[in-house]
Amino acid sequence: MIRFLATHQRAIVGAAIAIAMLRAIALAAIYPFFINVDEDLHFDLVVRYSLGRIPASYDLFAPETLDWIGRYSSPEFLMPPDKFPGGVVPTPLWKLMPSEAEPVVNATKNAWRSEINFESSQPPLYYVLAGAWLKAGELAGLRGINALFWTRCANAIFIGGLVWVAYMAARKTYPADVEAALGVPLLIAFLPQQILFTITNDALSPLVCAAVFYCVIRAIRQSRFTTSAATLSGFLIAAAYLTKITNAPVIVVATVWLLVIAWRRRAAAAGLVLLVSAAAPICIWTWWSAAQFGDATGSTTKIALLGWRRKPISEWWNHPLFSLRGLWTFIYTLAATFWRGELKWHGTRLASPIGDLFCAVSSILLVISAVVGTIVNRARPVLQRSAIVFGIACLAASVGLLALLSIQFDFGRCVYPSRAFPYFASGRLIAGCITPFVLLYVEGLRRWLPRRIPGLLLGFVAAIIVFLTATDVLVNSTVASSEHNWLHR
Repeated sequence: MIRFLATHQRAIVGAAIAIAMLRAIALAAIYPFFINVDEDLHFDLVVRYSLGRIPASYDLFAPETLDWIGRYSSPEFLMPPDKFPGGVVPTPLWKLMPSEAEPVVNATKNAWRSEINFESSQPPLYYVLAGAWLKAGELAGLRGINALFWTRCANAIFIGGLVWVAYMAARKTYPADVEAALGVPLLIAFLPQQILFTITNDALSPLVCAAVFYCVIRAIRQSRFTTSAATLSGFLIAAAYLTKITNAPVIVVATVWLLVIAWRRRAAAAGLVLLVSAAAPICIWTWWSAAQFGDATGSTTKIALLGWRRKPISEWWNHPLFSLRGLWTFIYTLAATFWRGELKWHGTRLASPIGDLFCAVSSILLVISAVVGTIVNRARPVLQRSAIVFGIACLAASVGLLALLSIQFDFGRCVYPSRAFPYFASGRLIAGCITPFVLLYVEGLRRWLPRRIPGLLLGFVAAIIVFLTATDVLVNSTVASSEHNWLHR
C-alpha cells in the first residue's frame, strides 16, 4: 500500500485539488449574496479596483456597488422567515418584473448610501486580483448574478493552489513518510472553512502564507540560501502582507527564520536581498496608507469609527482571557471558527455542534501533542524538527496576536467583538496559518498512532475527512434550497 501511495501521490494530490476546486465552486453557487461576514464590504473594494479606483479614505459605498447590493442581496443570513410578512422569505428582486423590483431596489440603495466601508484601508493584492477577474468576466459578457458568481469562483484557483503548495511543504517536511505528506493536503482539500468560497481577502491568505511557509522549509532543507531563493521568499512575504495585515505574525517569523538561515549559511547577500525584496513593496503600501488613512495600517481612524477605545495597560489584566473560563472560550471559539467559519443563516451561526466540538478538542489535543513531541523527541531528524518548530512559531504568534488585540480594547457598542464577548476569536483572521496548523495536526496524529501499521495514519485522516464532509453537507443543505442563490437564477 505504501508503495502504491508513493508511486501515485501526485495523482492523489491532483484528484484532491480537483475536488477542492469543484467544492469551492459548488458552495459559491448555493450560498446567496452577500454573506454576513462583510462580503458586501469586500465586494465594494473589488468593484472599486476593477474600475481603477484605489480607496483613499474610509468612504461610502461606491454607487456601482449599491446597484449590486440593492438587487442581489439576500436577507436570509440575518433574519429568520417568521420576521417576514406571512412567514415567507421575499422573492429575489432580480426575479421580479422591473416595475415591481425597482422601488424596493431604490429603497435598499438609499438605505445603504450612508454606510461607510470600514475595510477601505485593507492592503490591495486580493482586490487587484479579484477586480481583474471580475473585469475579465464582464468583458466576456457576464452580468448581474452571473458576474457575482464568477467573482467568487476565483477562490477555486486559490484553494487549488493552496492544496498543491501544502503538499510540497509536507513532502519537504516528511520526505520519508508518504502518509504524512499526503495527509496534510488531503485534509486541507476538505477543510470546511467558509471563507474559501466567498468574496473576501481572507480567501487569498492561506495560499500566499503557504507559499511563504514552503520557502522557509525549502531553505531549511537546502545547504545553500541563494539570492534567487531570497528574492522569491521576499516577494512572497510582501504578498502575504499586501493580502491581509493579520498575516504579520507569519511574516515576522518567516523573515527572522530566513535571516538566521542566511547568517548560518554565511549568505549575507541573500539576506540583504530578502530584506529589500520584502520591505520595498510593504513600505510603498504603508507610505500610501499613512498618507491617505493617517497611519501605516489605517487602523487609528477605523478604531475611532467603530467606537473602540484603547485601554491603558493597567486595565488589560482585568480581561476574562486571564481566567480559565475566558481562556477556554477564546481557544474553543477560535478553533471552531478556524475550521468552519462564522456564517449565519436566519440569524443563527451555520455550524454543527458535534463538528465544532470535535474540531476544537482534537485541534487542542493534537497540536499540544505535536509541540510536546517536538520538545521531547530529540531523536527526530534535525531538518524535520526545524520545520515543525517553524510551524509552531507561526501558529503561536498568530494566536498571540489575536489574544493581544482582544485584551487591549474596550469595544464600546460594537456588536463583535463586544463588551459581552471581548475576544478576537475569528479563525479567518489567521487563515494564513492553515498549512502550518494542518501540518501540526497531522504531526499530532503521528505521535498518537503506532507507525508499524501501514496505512493507519491515512486511514484516520480519511475518517476525519468523512466526518467533516458529513457535517458540512448537513450544514450546507439548509442553504441549498434558497431561491436567492445562483443555482436558482
